[in-house]
Amino acid sequence: MSEPPSAGKKRIYAWDGGKDVQEAAREIQKFEGEGSDDDETDVQVRFDPRAVTRFQCVGRLRGEHMAGISSVAVSDDGTVATSSLDGTARMWGINPPGHIRLCRMGKTNEKSHEGWVLHCAFSPDGKYLATTGADKLAKLWRVADAELIFTFAVHADMVMGCAWSKDGERIATCSKDRTIALWSLEKALILHKRAGACNAGAPLKARIQEAGKQNGGHTDIVQRVAWSPKKRHFLLSCSHDKTVKLWDMSAGNSGRLVQTLAGHTDHVLGLEYSHNGEWAVSCSHDATVRVWNMTSFQCRHVLRGHRDIVYHACFSPDATCDRIMSTSHNGTVIIWDTHTGEKLSKVRTGHTSWVLGCAFMPNGVQAITCSGDQSCRIWNAERPKEGFFGSSIGRQVFYCLEACLSGGTWLR
Repeated sequence: MSEPPSAGKKRIYAWDGGKDVQEAAREIQKFEGEGSDDDETDVQVRFDPRAVTRFQCVGRLRGEHMAGISSVAVSDDGTVATSSLDGTARMWGINPPGHIRLCRMGKTNEKSHEGWVLHCAFSPDGKYLATTGADKLAKLWRVADAELIFTFAVHADMVMGCAWSKDGERIATCSKDRTIALWSLEKALILHKRAGACNAGAPLKARIQEAGKQNGGHTDIVQRVAWSPKKRHFLLSCSHDKTVKLWDMSAGNSGRLVQTLAGHTDHVLGLEYSHNGEWAVSCSHDATVRVWNMTSFQCRHVLRGHRDIVYHACFSPDATCDRIMSTSHNGTVIIWDTHTGEKLSKVRTGHTSWVLGCAFMPNGVQAITCSGDQSCRIWNAERPKEGFFGSSIGRQVFYCLEACLSGGTWLR
């Protein structure tokens, strides 16, 4: 590490993105400390234009879940939902930090599901939240008051994941029983209006059966599903059978297998479509992330950088979906370039357990991760810009603000 320059009116600290964030922060502090007696000294930070995306913690959500957090979802207005192995799902209003809204899905002191809550997903309009659990059920909640609207009951085993169609009219669920079910939101709301929340399979629209049927279904646990935002009837699914499958769920073709995407050598655990519908990303127990071209159905990139199980991967919300974030069993997160496959940033998150889920915030600048350590962390994932920045801005780049939620209150 080079010595700081001699005292003067300008002190410039050049950061090329290769140093540890905390080490860089200590150097900035040292420079500022030595110049504190000279009112004319101004410490500035210069970023090398080649510097890549940095990933720094700017806040934590903790203190409410009593077991690991299995998934995290973010609505378009910035509301965060979490599902947990403690049997609850919760919503966190964290934008702006001074206005916290924290609520449990369901009645006070009651669990959202009997057993683990495995996944959660907001409807496109943010009005509803779907959750799935180890109790073989999927549930539909109204966000405004956290009221249970409907309970979907058709699966014979744990319901591993759920996804909303882009138009918000359908919900797909997938299960350890090797099947995928498709539900009608409209029918569920009608039944709720007539009789309140109930436990029935009435809104069921279609079901993809396990292997042995003519449609070529999965031969093992179906872990996740994802709807195409471009072709509204296309649904992706991934499975412990090492494959990703694309289904045509349109009327008359409900459950028709379109394509099988093969390449992973172990359980496929995570799956997501890009927001423009051009790409899909999958991640696996084999420690790789794969980027798929959804026009040619070819694997564009195999992203290797994790050293352990990769649980989840997601695209940035910008128009070109230019970044992918992936999370791993060993507590690391990697940011990738979607188009080149280049690793932009890798960081140990500070989570003390495996990182099970992640999501970008709507602005694309921040991201959130969830972990088996019962906490979520919010990160700055913005790419540094070329040029000079005053030290006050530099500190925002380097320092973790360490604001955290405990019992619904932000602590400074």
